[in-house]
Amino acid sequence: ARRLALRMAGVDSAAEAARRPIQIAVFGNSFTIGSNCGESTVQPPGGERGCAWPSRLARRWDEVFNSSGLFDLAEVNAGAEWRMYQENAQGSVNIAQKLPSVVDEYRTRGADPDVILLDNTITDAFYGPKPWFEALVRALLGAFPDAVVVSLRDAKNDMAESFPDYLDIVRHYGLASVDLVRMVGTLRTSPDEPYASLRRRHPGVDLLWPQVQRMVESDGTACGDGEPACPYDHGVPCYWDGFLPKVEKTQCAYYPNNHPPWPTHQYVADSVMYALLRTIEYGSGCADDEGDE
Repeated sequence: ARRLALRMAGVDSAAEAARRPIQIAVFGNSFTIGSNCGESTVQPPGGERGCAWPSRLARRWDEVFNSSGLFDLAEVNAGAEWRMYQENAQGSVNIAQKLPSVVDEYRTRGADPDVILLDNTITDAFYGPKPWFEALVRALLGAFPDAVVVSLRDAKNDMAESFPDYLDIVRHYGLASVDLVRMVGTLRTSPDEPYASLRRRHPGVDLLWPQVQRMVESDGTACGDGEPACPYDHGVPCYWDGFLPKVEKTQCAYYPNNHPPWPTHQYVADSVMYALLRTIEYGSGCADDEGDE
């Protein structure tokens, strides 16, 4: 955290490193790629205008550091280079297998990652209680000891039960964590405000991560007849059932409960941005020691 804060301040032991943009590596799966995200029928999942949360995070980074006017650009190293290493169904075991080539790539470029974003816990949950997540964390910290590692715990219903060691690993190795499982649980069950009022105002609606297989037409008729509902199934648009705001599905993907629409991706992007800002604040000595969990 301290080194990331110094890099953001343009202070580094090597002048060349101080001028180099912040290096951010993203590892993930089909959710990270943006399967099912589709904010519009023409918007790609990735790239500069992409719908998926890493693309939204890159835009938010630019908004916060370059366009907001909150920072003196003469004093802040606000540039960032993003490298995406996502594949469908990619878990920790798959990332571990490709890690040697990733390390070689960064060594060749002469610029190790400053931030590593891991979003592979949905896939890890399917593998059951295997040690691959911890093995990957150890390998990443061994290869890139100065990097800030941020891990996301995604919000499948059975995620907490099928990955019981996740929080212990995160705490043991001092990772930053964005816990979507905990956020979803708070929205669904917390008696506190404003969550209780939101549930009363929108009964049966999931406010963050829609856990539904069912897509409907504008009149409520089911799309797909049990098959994966695709855009304009039966010649008409399909929408997520039980989710606000009303979101049209614009891409075809299996397992829609793993692949939420764009409002969830924006929430994830903003949550990761907040985690990075808190990490930079902590590294600069401006935050309390406890920080946010």
